[in-house]
Amino acid sequence: MAAAAALVLTSRDGSSRTVPGLELPEQAVQHIVQRDGQILWISVTVPEEAFRI
Repeated sequence: MAAAAALVLTSRDGSSRTVPGLELPEQAVQHIVQRDGQILWISVTVPEEAFRI
């Protein structure tokens, strides 16, 4: 079974949230644009099928 595309957002408090797909939620976008330090890290999972040469 192939992995689905997803984003994992890691917050300043150490918690993480998995978002299916590759679109950031509006609230996360606001934190990033404001550079308020709430979002420390974003990990991206992309299915292998997306890499075609």
